[in-house]
Amino acid sequence: MHYEVQSCRHYGKCVSGYRPTRKSQGIVYGRSKKKSVIESISESTQSRYSAELLRYQKTVGTPGEDYLFYRQSYKGIPVSNGWLRIDESASDKKFLGVHTRILNDARIAEIESVGEFKPRVKETLAVSKAKTIMGPTRQWDVLDTKLCYRIENRTPRLAWKVQLAERMGVRSGEVYIDALRGTRIVVLKSTWSKPMAKGFVFRPNPLVRMDAATLPDPKQLPADSYIQVTIPVSQSSRVLRNDYAYAWSPDSDSHATAGQFFYDASDVRFGQTMALYYATWMQLYLSSTLGFSRANPGQVEFIVGFNREDNSYYELARNRVYLGLGGIPDFQDAEVILHEYSHAIHSVINQPMSLDKRSINFLEGFCDYMALSTCEHFKVKHGRLSQEFAAWDGWKPGRIVGDSVGIRRADDDDLLSDTENQIHSEDRSDRASEFWTGVLWDVRESLADSRSGHADSVVLGAFYKIDAPYTASHFARAMLLYNRSHYGGHKEKNLFEVFTRRGISVSL
Repeated sequence: MHYEVQSCRHYGKCVSGYRPTRKSQGIVYGRSKKKSVIESISESTQSRYSAELLRYQKTVGTPGEDYLFYRQSYKGIPVSNGWLRIDESASDKKFLGVHTRILNDARIAEIESVGEFKPRVKETLAVSKAKTIMGPTRQWDVLDTKLCYRIENRTPRLAWKVQLAERMGVRSGEVYIDALRGTRIVVLKSTWSKPMAKGFVFRPNPLVRMDAATLPDPKQLPADSYIQVTIPVSQSSRVLRNDYAYAWSPDSDSHATAGQFFYDASDVRFGQTMALYYATWMQLYLSSTLGFSRANPGQVEFIVGFNREDNSYYELARNRVYLGLGGIPDFQDAEVILHEYSHAIHSVINQPMSLDKRSINFLEGFCDYMALSTCEHFKVKHGRLSQEFAAWDGWKPGRIVGDSVGIRRADDDDLLSDTENQIHSEDRSDRASEFWTGVLWDVRESLADSRSGHADSVVLGAFYKIDAPYTASHFARAMLLYNRSHYGGHKEKNLFEVFTRRGISVSL
């Protein structure tokens, strides 16, 4: 079985990916004006390297660019904690140290000669062992299982990676079970701890409030552009990692002071802080406020500044978000971070819909809605702007920064008939996804004086209720069904009026 899904949050070419089986890779959701880095490097070939060897080009701003060659997988099975090998074509260049876990040629030869890439231990047995190891008296939700190579003491071992979260608690962890022998390799546990770290974030992006005709130097932004917040990692931590997110950059300085993440917007480490803070914030909102404990994609990895394109996207296979540096860096805006994180959310709730190629515009519209609604819920106001997604990214030279036009809006007045050929198509359409964001926003406003989070719950809950084919009518019906099952049909008439006004026929 072969699936291919194309999705992007911006105009221009879409990035693409695939998810044939659990043993192979996944799909990519994102925003792109250009071809994604992953797509580009996968097309790169070097005759003296094997077909599995990918090329990652690190641009250093000079004609003399460094090329790192590395292998991320063997026989299609990813390496969980590093790369098998790194070579450099420019021998006179200093090693950049982007990826530090390296196996030498002898170890590469060893794994290739043994050829251990088929598990002897069943996945169900590995999950059972993992639960016992984490705590036999506790109840655990299985977030994900993957077959991978785990490198311990520089020796690769074929393993089942089992991600668990305590059903009624704060514990979570990853357990690696030897896929050939059924023994424990390593257990990585994590829990919330106090006191927490501190740091700076934007709330909202200060660019949307500026009246200048040119973008300011990030180093010259006024002090009131930043707010100090509690960063959800331990005060003793030098790494931005918790149960929900892990944020890092391929080429940046380490965090020198434990528990202190105070950076300005010119520093890519500010983007790491933003990513972890907002992803955690959204997950706590979903689980604690809305009660969607199973809408947890586990620890999403944010690679901040992976490329210098104006391009950000989510990759399902590795549960990663890539945030680009091109134009105005995407990490400066919470909406982009929340949009990409929302792709992880819908993928874990309803993976069949996430893999359906004709659902692309529904999913993009949903992610715009979740980003905007979450920001509004936490009173992240954008002044006079009205439901305008990523207003900062619409800036062009000669335009007043504060009057920039957003990428997409949530207050359009399109009918389904205006975009029906597009919204039910495999082709990415900004107008179609904008229409669907508008429908969901109308739902939000129709339930505005109801219980807090009512609309967000109905929109999210619809993913549990909807079945193929994934159409506007079926999605509307799923929202009505969830509203009945969890809210007793409260304000059902309002929801019907929204769908009727938008030209969406629906019946129960």
